[in-house]
Amino acid sequence: MSISSAREGVEKLILADEIAVCADATVCKKSAGKNSALPLAIDAVCSVCNTLYLFHGEKVCLVKANGLVESKDVSVVFPDVAVPIYAAIHNTLNSETLIFGGDKVCRYGYDGLCFKVNSLTPLCETLSETPTGAMLSIKWGCQILFKDMKYCIFGNSWATEFEPREKFSEVLPPEPVVGVADFNGSSLIFTKNMVYAFDKQSDAVIGGGVAFSSFLK
Repeated sequence: MSISSAREGVEKLILADEIAVCADATVCKKSAGKNSALPLAIDAVCSVCNTLYLFHGEKVCLVKANGLVESKDVSVVFPDVAVPIYAAIHNTLNSETLIFGGDKVCRYGYDGLCFKVNSLTPLCETLSETPTGAMLSIKWGCQILFKDMKYCIFGNSWATEFEPREKFSEVLPPEPVVGVADFNGSSLIFTKNMVYAFDKQSDAVIGGGVAFSSFLK
C-alpha cells in the first residue's frame, strides 16, 4: 500500500457527501456531518471482511464498505463477551478475532455471516492489567496490547506484563492507541481522538491524522 493511497483512503471516508445509516432495522439517509448514529468516541475498534467495528459502551457500530452503518448490542454480534469492551484485534494471520471485555478474553471465528466462539479465557489469567488498545503487528508477526502508553506482546496462553512504549515512540501516534483496522483498501490506526493512515508493513503512522469526531461524518 502506498502512502498516497492510504491518504486518499482516509480522505475518501471523510469527504463522503452522504452516508446511509441503519440503526435497529430502520434505514434512513443522513447528510455528511449530521450522522448521529456514529459514536462520538470509541472504546475499541477492529475490522473483519472490510467491515469496521466501532465499540462504544454496550453498542457496536458496523460500518460497511458501501457506507451503511448498523448499530447493534455488542452481545448480539459477539456472543458470550461482557461489556465494557477494552480492546479488539482481528488476526489476519490465523483469521481469529479477539475481544477483550468484562472479565474475559474471547476468541471468535467468522463464517461470513456471524461470529462463533472458539474459546473463552479469564482476563486475570492472561494479563496483568486491563488493556486500553490493541493491534496486530505484521512487521513483528505478533499481537500487541496497549495500556495507555505501555505495551505488551500478547500470546495464546501465557500471562504478560506491560512495559513502557518507547520502542514505538517514533512510529505510533503520540497518544494512546485504541486499535488498527483495514477499511476500503486503507489501513487506519485509531486513538481516542484521532484517526491516522497507517503502514502495517512498517508499523508506522503516515502523515497527520484527522479528528475522530469528523471521521465518516
